[in-house]
Amino acid sequence: MAEDGSTIVTIADGAKAGALVRWLVGIGRDAVLLRGDDSAAVRTAAWRRARSGGVVVAGGRLAALAPVPDLRAAIVVDDADEALKEERVPAWHARDLLDERARRAGARYVILSAAPTLDSIASVGEPVTIPRAVEAAGWPRVDVVDRRADPPGSGLFSEHLAAAIRHCLAQGQITVCVLNRRGRARLLACGECGKLVRRDRSGAPLWSTAADAVSSDRAPDGREPAAESRAGTGGSPAVGSVRTAERSRSGRCDRA
Repeated sequence: MAEDGSTIVTIADGAKAGALVRWLVGIGRDAVLLRGDDSAAVRTAAWRRARSGGVVVAGGRLAALAPVPDLRAAIVVDDADEALKEERVPAWHARDLLDERARRAGARYVILSAAPTLDSIASVGEPVTIPRAVEAAGWPRVDVVDRRADPPGSGLFSEHLAAAIRHCLAQGQITVCVLNRRGRARLLACGECGKLVRRDRSGAPLWSTAADAVSSDRAPDGREPAAESRAGTGGSPAVGSVRTAERSRSGRCDRA
């Protein structure tokens, strides 16, 4: 952001724009929030403050129209977000509008994005990469754990996840475990080899709505399609979101 004059920052996420304004005010900068969903009185007051200059204006695409007389820097955050584009005619994008304003005012123009768009590259050139250590410090780490080779009975959570949860709990931090499955249907699998129990005709997995009740589609003649033989003799434990939810509510993060 410019040390003198005014800076315009467009952020599609209203919560992030508000947080930025509060942070700037907290460090002594003069900042104002300009959003289209605010009341007319609030927008008028922000508009009037922007016209006086020497301010940081943050908000959605409306902020790109802020009438600052001394523009020194223009920043677009996540230009790929469709909220920064006006759908009504004449359609315009905050990225393109600030590009033109910055060019005419001789101001610095910056686009911040985790995944630069072709339009942004055409506008400002090839993206500048930051050091890996700085990038890692600013983004949450994502680890992908492939459990297909885990032995049967290894539990709902991988050792990697269980260790991470224990570490967070030991630090007094909040841990959120999201299971990306909809509904409460439980698949039936062999307790030894992990192979899913499937129907003979369709090949679709069998599922259970209760601990002991197997549900399946019935054939047109009313008969229930037979399931193919299960490998091993380990039974068919349910696999699904119910056990995960129960274990999460109990606060257990072991693998058993």
